[in-house]
Amino acid sequence: MDNPLKYFAELRDPRVERNREHLLEEILSMAIAAILSGANGWNEIEDYAQSKVEWFESFLRLPGGVPSHDTFNRVFSALDPEELEKGFVAWVSSIARLTAGEVVTIDAMGCQRSIAAKIVEKKADYILAVTENQGHLLE
Repeated sequence: MDNPLKYFAELRDPRVERNREHLLEEILSMAIAAILSGANGWNEIEDYAQSKVEWFESFLRLPGGVPSHDTFNRVFSALDPEELEKGFVAWVSSIARLTAGEVVTIDAMGCQRSIAAKIVEKKADYILAVTENQGHLLE
């Protein structure tokens, strides 16, 4: 799989250069990893990055350390949404090509037998999110 950041290479950094304590590509890397790991919101993204700082340091420079939740918020709020969407769509499309577009992700709704049966019938791969109220299935 390609480095996701290559799909965001044309994303313009909206920050004034003298205020760039953190590298844009590193902010994106930490945010992507955090969100894919279940982080929900700027505070959780910062918490995730802090908890994985040694791992991030193995492939990122982190000249300003881990950005604060306010920094994540400010940077993402200032990015051009169309540029960000373009990069995101290109990245997700590259992943879909790796799997021939078969992987279906769905929340607890997909745990209904009829929905799961249709996915299996089409010979697609799937990931179903299961919650605690699905006791046996969760086990």
